[in-house]
Amino acid sequence: MKHLLLLLVFKLCSFAGYSQEEPFFDSSWAIYGRAGVNSAGTRGWYPGQAELKRTVGFNVGVGYSQAINFREDTWVNAEASFSQQGFKFTNVAAPEDPESVSLNYLNIPVFVRYFPFPNMRNVYVGGGAQIGIRLDGRITARNGTMYRINENDFPRTDWSGIGVAGIHFAKRTDLGLEVRYQHGLTSISREVAGVKQSVIQVDLFFPGSFLMDILSIGVFL
Repeated sequence: MKHLLLLLVFKLCSFAGYSQEEPFFDSSWAIYGRAGVNSAGTRGWYPGQAELKRTVGFNVGVGYSQAINFREDTWVNAEASFSQQGFKFTNVAAPEDPESVSLNYLNIPVFVRYFPFPNMRNVYVGGGAQIGIRLDGRITARNGTMYRINENDFPRTDWSGIGVAGIHFAKRTDLGLEVRYQHGLTSISREVAGVKQSVIQVDLFFPGSFLMDILSIGVFL
């Protein structure tokens, strides 16, 4: 009986010590801004159908992150961001031939960040789903002439799966660097079925208050 009581006391002390362990991050939630570069392209063309290369754009947006367990190793995130996407043709001959297709989206991803490494608690991997709402688009010919895309040829919405990997700085939930891959699940073209998004993003995320400061400065300029 004596040994049983000692074991019970030891367990209670261990639980208390674990409960009082300080969290790794400065907060269990965060509102953040994010900005970075895109390397955008497409996949799903038939061999020989088109010779393409990626195009470079930017993205900027805001997000909310929330820890969903006591250990704070699993976080749910929701974002809204403006993103420049599209693709370029490489085998352009005539001046009036299309050279690039530019598509601007409002992307709304919901995803999970998971911190699997006990010795590197600021490093995470994750994934989720995203809906993209096309805001506008244009086709640019080799001679520089720009045309608005035919609304009937490009669906308004685009569904994707996303994978993420990143690192937080200074134990802050709203400061870090992330690499993201967007894998299109639906075709972005009605004219050429099966053509889907393939976008790589490298982003810095930062405190939401910093983004508000930038916007307020822009108002007064």
